[in-house]
Amino acid sequence: MQTKFDTAQVAHSERLAYWQDAACDAYLPIACKSKAGTAFHGRIALTRLSRLNLSVINASQQTVSRDRSLIARNADPFFMVSVPIGLSCKLSQQGREALLSPGDFAIYSTTEPYQLDCPEGVNQLVFQLPYDDLLARLPNAEALTARRVDGQNPLNRMAYAHLRQYAAVLEGQTTQVQHLLQDTVLDLIAASLATIHPAQHELSRPQAMSLMRAKQFIRTNLGDYDLDPTRVATATGVSRRSLRRLFAESGTSLSTYIRDARLDRAAEDLRSPLCVNLSISEIAVKWGMDNFPHFTRCFKARFGVTPTAFRAQN
Repeated sequence: MQTKFDTAQVAHSERLAYWQDAACDAYLPIACKSKAGTAFHGRIALTRLSRLNLSVINASQQTVSRDRSLIARNADPFFMVSVPIGLSCKLSQQGREALLSPGDFAIYSTTEPYQLDCPEGVNQLVFQLPYDDLLARLPNAEALTARRVDGQNPLNRMAYAHLRQYAAVLEGQTTQVQHLLQDTVLDLIAASLATIHPAQHELSRPQAMSLMRAKQFIRTNLGDYDLDPTRVATATGVSRRSLRRLFAESGTSLSTYIRDARLDRAAEDLRSPLCVNLSISEIAVKWGMDNFPHFTRCFKARFGVTPTAFRAQN
């Protein structure tokens, strides 16, 4: 079923605020800023399918971003695919930048901060993919965010054309056909990402699989106080030394990943109405952090405010 958002429905003075709310409803909490002022206009045609979502966006100049505080409001993991149709844009994530022109595309993750700059306006197709479905096809997908999939490559040129064609016909198909086409979309995107030169990959396929297993084990056991390198390494099937090297090559450390994952889950609880009766210290303990002063310092370093202020804002 298609949902449409259009700033033409509201007064000029309310359009940017409406757009901000519409973008959050369509995707996840994000921030939209524009210099267009009351001249701002935007349209989103969103189609939600059984496994992935797709949308066509036409809008004024803007910058879209998602920082740690917005991630904490909703940390659901997805890969987003930005497919410019008529205007160029710049995607930034994890210290990388991808300058995208029509014919190119790139992925980004909703679990890490990102920024999308559209200085001339927005005219693009966006796919929202199940995180695990893309990782199952391409285990090192996390290392390929904000990397340009070059539209001059013959395979990528074909993929780009098919992605646009599928977006135009998916909604009108039967459930069975939609399911099959969604698999095709995921396969096309994974195949195009795999054309990025291997020298640019931070991890090989076996390494990426091990890192993915380690991260999954960590996320499942964040509340355990005995979550240490030995336990993670044993569950992953690698040595402690290899595990530390895997995280280092992915741009972080094992201890930092565990700490940040715990902080992210604590932030989710701090904004959840289901946890309103839990004290901040109880939430910290729930996620394996029993040193409250240390928890407060780390939380402020990650989100820019204390846990108390964060809860008050939400």
